[in-house]
Amino acid sequence: MSLKEEKRKIKLSPLIAFLVFLSGFCSLTYQVIWERTLKYSFGGDVISASIIVSVFLLGLGLGGFLFRKVKERALFFLACVELFIGLFGMWSYEIILQINNFLISANLKLGLGQAGETLSVFSGTFIFLLLPTILMGGTLPLMFESFVPKIERNTKFIGFVYGINTLGACAGALLPTLVFGTLGLPRTLKITSLLSIFISVVLFVIVLKREKPEKKRFRQEKIKEVFSWNIQNVFIVSFAFMSGFIALALEILFIRFIGIMHGSTSYSFPIIISSYLLSMSIGSIFWSSLRDKMRNSRILPFILQSSVGILVPLSIFCFQFILNRKVPPSFDFMQMYTAVTELFEKGKFLLSLRNILHFSLPQLILIFPVIFFSSGIFPTLIKNLSEHNISLGKSSGIIYFSNSVGCTFGSLLTGFVVIPLVGWHTSLVLVSLISVLMGSAGFFFLRFPLVDKTKRTILVRYKYIYALIGFIVIPLILFSVSDRKIKYKLATGQYSPKISIVSYKEGTTGVAAVTEEKKGRNVVLNVYSNGQYMSALPNHPRHAYLANLPRMQRKLSSVLLLGLGGGRSLADLLSDKRVKNIVAVDWSREIVKVVGSEPVTKFNHNPLADPRVRIEMADARKVVRSYAQRSVRFDAIIDNLCFPHWPGAGGVKSIQFFENIKKILKHEGFYYHINNFNQEKNLILFTLSEVFPHIAMHNGMMVICGDTPYLPPEDQVAEILIEKNLLARAPDLFVPNATRPDEFYSIFNKQVVNIKQKDLGQSRALTDEIPSTEYFISFHSLIKK
Repeated sequence: MSLKEEKRKIKLSPLIAFLVFLSGFCSLTYQVIWERTLKYSFGGDVISASIIVSVFLLGLGLGGFLFRKVKERALFFLACVELFIGLFGMWSYEIILQINNFLISANLKLGLGQAGETLSVFSGTFIFLLLPTILMGGTLPLMFESFVPKIERNTKFIGFVYGINTLGACAGALLPTLVFGTLGLPRTLKITSLLSIFISVVLFVIVLKREKPEKKRFRQEKIKEVFSWNIQNVFIVSFAFMSGFIALALEILFIRFIGIMHGSTSYSFPIIISSYLLSMSIGSIFWSSLRDKMRNSRILPFILQSSVGILVPLSIFCFQFILNRKVPPSFDFMQMYTAVTELFEKGKFLLSLRNILHFSLPQLILIFPVIFFSSGIFPTLIKNLSEHNISLGKSSGIIYFSNSVGCTFGSLLTGFVVIPLVGWHTSLVLVSLISVLMGSAGFFFLRFPLVDKTKRTILVRYKYIYALIGFIVIPLILFSVSDRKIKYKLATGQYSPKISIVSYKEGTTGVAAVTEEKKGRNVVLNVYSNGQYMSALPNHPRHAYLANLPRMQRKLSSVLLLGLGGGRSLADLLSDKRVKNIVAVDWSREIVKVVGSEPVTKFNHNPLADPRVRIEMADARKVVRSYAQRSVRFDAIIDNLCFPHWPGAGGVKSIQFFENIKKILKHEGFYYHINNFNQEKNLILFTLSEVFPHIAMHNGMMVICGDTPYLPPEDQVAEILIEKNLLARAPDLFVPNATRPDEFYSIFNKQVVNIKQKDLGQSRALTDEIPSTEYFISFHSLIKK
């Protein structure tokens, strides 16, 4: 078979395209499941997530670098790599549990505390991810070496392989979420592992069929590689680092931007990432094909980088007009999903499609144009480097490693340094300008030697400098004329131009804001965290009910409050003289700051200043597990964490979490769980009944669990309910407002209903392995609807 025929065959081979697609699909499925499982084991806050993603990216780059020199028998090595990935994935869930148990024991023995927990996150992530990510990172250079023709390695072939692989990754980020709630994480992992093994088997068959002809061709086509770190190569590799840095910085900034609009849902991140990957796939194929047709093709990645810097403010400038219309509510995933399913059931298909289109506008306007241009940089840089007598596998490995290291630094610096220091909006300005400057520097570096200045007029001679000035000025103009309140609107979900901000904080875990609203003669403060409404001040009826109901129990010396809200619940608990210490847990560092800020403390009585209060700014699962290990116990545990469909809710509605709650609850203590669930009600109650001997529900609102029946003393109930304004603050929640004081106890007790497991019907306990409350959409439900 001639090389020309081989080239044609590879281009049109559906089998190779399918294998490349499937490899990308498996890689992202592994990443999504591993990231989630690691967060369950080592902590689920944003800091833990950032560490996990950074280590993952670093491992991918390291794998690309280590496999860059594999040239002969690359297809055989690719088959082996896929096999090892599949075998590792098959037992990866059990491996994570073993590492977790080891680190927990080590942390307890050494007594490292909070520092030890952070060290555990990094150590556990590094130990677990190192081997599989190195192998995954090696697949890309091995694919290029195996599937791209040995001569005339057009950029379009590089872009085709990279684009199809990225398209598979897009599917891997989104489709598995439709089975997480039914199959669970371990089973999904095993199915994905079988797919990797299938890829390996097919590749081994291809190796057996082509082995001898390939060896012959390798001997005929072997060229001497001369790679030196000259100034051009150093610049290309450095540029790959900066392009990765900018790409991940933009990803973090856009995820924060769009994720807030989508609301608190576990589907938001997969949707955003799949939109990213789809744009990358289309862009890499398009720009790689275009490069081969360009006259000065080597300058393409630098033009694309500069274009990215201009498209970022342009996209935001255009999008602000949509935010000021009536479209923004349809950006919320839960609202969109509910509306679309109802319209489908009524047969209104066009209206359903319109709702889906409205929901997709952030991805179409913000993500697609920026990432479409950005995605052409990586494959074209590989082509630029490979033109210097360097094999495609080696050049892709070097670029991949440099790009991945840049991604790692971009992720960590943007999330932990830049955003906390200057905020989300200013961070976008800085990243946009860096992108323009980097692209312009690359353009000048390659273009100026080609210009014969002696035959140019002064005007033409400096046209590139004029263009550079324009490239820098345009983003600054677009940012300056954009809506300055856009970050406040996103932080609160309130898109009115009359929005009044009292307190606003950005940081590593997101953004928190407090707005002021006048209701008649009264002033009400609304507290938001990452666009999600949290509480109202000076009073929130449900939170007044949540904080004061535990005060009716017999003993109340120590309290664990899960979820800070606006801080008024904490103040209500502190008003009880029996309370000696309270631990308040909230993963959002920003909500803690705004709740303790001066304008807000006038409305919530400044509870954070009380010496009896200790704040734990960490994931609730991590805190509860830590207390369980140290045998710390509380009289009351109040759960105000999240709705069942919120991200991470599966981990705080699971039997594993409730078992740890029981371990830190005193024998006569009670666990209060606000009833913020509807269709998941029986599932959650059944899970609680598997852990606690006694479960009761008051007024259909509050679930009360403990080792003993819930029987508050009559004098304590009366003492709490006669407090000034309490019944007015929580109308009809404790008892009907018209109730006489002498009837408080009898009517209160009538509202307490004991829950028995047999009354809940046939059900199953919720577990960390099957987060069905978060991933409530399945293939079956979609087909049914």
